[in-house]
Amino acid sequence: MKIAVDARPLRILRSFGNYTNQLLPLLIKGYPEIEWHILGEAKDEKLYHEKLTGLSYRFVNLDNNWFSRRFGSLVNKLPQILKDQIFCSSYINIFKFDLLWHPDNKAFWFYFGKQITTVHDLMPLIFPQSFHAKFQYRFSYWLNTQALRFKANRIMAISQSAKNDMAKFLKIPQDRITIIYQSGGEQYKVIEDLSRLDEVKQRFNLPSRFVLYAGGLNPHKNVETLVSAFAKYLEQSQDQETQLLIVGGGKNDLGVDQSLGIRQKIEEEGISDRTRIIEFDKAREFLPEIQNLATIFVFPSLYEGFGMPPLEAMACGCPVICSNAASLPEVVDDVGLLFDPTDIDQLAEQIRQILQNEDLRNELKQKGLAQAKKFSWEKCAAETLKQLTYGQI
Repeated sequence: MKIAVDARPLRILRSFGNYTNQLLPLLIKGYPEIEWHILGEAKDEKLYHEKLTGLSYRFVNLDNNWFSRRFGSLVNKLPQILKDQIFCSSYINIFKFDLLWHPDNKAFWFYFGKQITTVHDLMPLIFPQSFHAKFQYRFSYWLNTQALRFKANRIMAISQSAKNDMAKFLKIPQDRITIIYQSGGEQYKVIEDLSRLDEVKQRFNLPSRFVLYAGGLNPHKNVETLVSAFAKYLEQSQDQETQLLIVGGGKNDLGVDQSLGIRQKIEEEGISDRTRIIEFDKAREFLPEIQNLATIFVFPSLYEGFGMPPLEAMACGCPVICSNAASLPEVVDDVGLLFDPTDIDQLAEQIRQILQNEDLRNELKQKGLAQAKKFSWEKCAAETLKQLTYGQI
């Protein structure tokens, strides 16, 4: 059986990039009887080789299509979506693949073989005010979502919430959608090496007790609600020790600090002396240690296709407070404290409950560890293969 994978998400570290980086090597290694074809651009071939070292696959250069070979300079001026949908999709028809898998929310209009897509979320449809304002981006997204409706033979959703959203917003029949949960990275676990934890604590000058948030700082992440709730907790308690640590932000493509709005909120609440922000990229490789050191992990997001951060926190033995929005209750279940993401008072009270009750912290820690073990990339790979093969092997 010949399965083609649009592997370009391998060059991305977060979201569907992390999903592809975790899952694709397991599939290729675990199922060598399949002839795997990795689709990508010439500039990424070396990257694929590094990430898939020792695995058997065939690289298909999408830049080798007839139009790019003859009119490369013109083609490169076109938006990526048009290159994909017109030139790349029509080109790969010649390989006669049994199946084409897209790990990243899209399908090809001019590919006429079977296609299966993994859909992570429908964020631009649910929070259009947060989506890119330029027409070409909005048109690209519309084109992709319509391709999902009419060209994807099957769809894998990473949560029941994502499946429900596709039925609601795209009118895709539910019998075309299968839920397959992903997992966290294996580096997220309880760390017994105290010297390793102490080294990270010293590196970032972390306090002994802190409430942690790690993730994006986009408006739907709702971090301002956490800032306000923590300020209310400090106002109502005698706590002189606990701090709030926000791991996120950094500069975007335009050089603008993405944390500016959060910093302004911190100033307004008057808790600058009790709050720190560390850029995500500076702390990324140390997140497992930071999760282990945190007293509580709080995730106040308004919408998530899956909700990886609270899962990773649970795997590190960190008690979790999480909003009850979208897919998050599927991940956290009843092993964390859930709250209405618009209710600052409720969140402040839950922060107080955990910080002031060691027995509750230990209970949530043990329940969280058990919950995290229900998710695994090996299980995800096995269930994904069933969808990719249609029972052919």
